[in-house]
Amino acid sequence: MVAKGEEIQIATMTLDGETVTFTQGETLYEVASRHQKEVPTLCYDPRLEPFGACRLCVVELEGARNPVASCTTPATP
Repeated sequence: MVAKGEEIQIATMTLDGETVTFTQGETLYEVASRHQKEVPTLCYDPRLEPFGACRLCVVELEGARNPVASCTTPATP
């Protein structure tokens, strides 16, 4: 959520070879879902703070040593 008077930061990232936009504060899971990419999950609920308990939503992240939980990993350019 953006505070009053705060500017929304929009950036781009590559998702499955496609350049997509996202806003600061979105997670990898939220970006993937918005762009109709299927990422399985059991514990994700948009009404709750993500906590990554089930680890079903793990994705490969360029530069990361191991797969990461997409529901708790912030999107970055």
